[in-house]
This record gives sequence, structure tokens and C-alpha cells, in this order.
Amino acid sequence: MGADAGAKVKHPAKLARLRPALARAAQKVVDAWAQDAEGVSEEYGVGGVCDDVAEAMCDVMARRRIDCRTHHWADDNHTNCLVVVDGAVWEVDVPPRVYETGAWYRYRKVEDARIAATDVTIVPLEGVLPEDLERLE
Repeated sequence: MGADAGAKVKHPAKLARLRPALARAAQKVVDAWAQDAEGVSEEYGVGGVCDDVAEAMCDVMARRRIDCRTHHWADDNHTNCLVVVDGAVWEVDVPPRVYETGAWYRYRKVEDARIAATDVTIVPLEGVLPEDLERLE
């Protein structure tokens, strides 16, 4: 996974404009995540919510007819969005450190986690063409 290169990379305008809506969708997932004192959730056990955060963000993009799918990166144990815009593949994500701590299926919600539009990263997925996405699954 890449890191948001900020001013060095020109993000597709249609994705950049969605940052506030993507942040709101992710925030709804995080707000609904309840854990007990031991960090156990009735819905997620001791796992985190990145799968549902990515799914909620893909829903936002799909409503705008943007080709989006979630992808789990096994080496990082994280799920984000892979998006095709203007013939290129982009990773769209809210880094998990914004809303959870932990690793490898043992996560705790960041107390009072707030997701801002500026937390939404949009990074080109170098070396991957839209037709290559199937091999990533």
C-alpha cells in the first residue's frame, strides 16, 4: 500500500471531491463500533472495522458510478478500496491508525476517533492496470 503523496500526485477530481462523503461514511462505521472493557465487540469480536470502513466508502463511490472494490492486503492485514478512475487504479483509504490500534486481529477502537476529509488518502496503485485487478483478489 502506498502513502498519500499529497501535492506530488494529482488526484482525480472526482475522487478528491468525495473526501468529505467518504470520511462521513467511515465515521458512521467507527461510531457504531462498540467494545467492552476487554476490547471485545459483539459484532467484530476482537477484530477491527477496516473491512466495513472500506465497504462503506465503496458504497459512496458506487452510488456515483465509480468502479470500486474492497481489497484485503494479507501482508498488512488491512482492507481498503481499489478504485478505477480515468484508466488508472487508485487506493482509497482511511489509515487504520486514525480509528483503531493493535495488529493481527486484535484491535481496539481509538477513543473518540474522528475521521476528517483530510484523513482520506488517495494514492495511485503503481504497476497495476484496471484489467489486473482480478489477479489481486
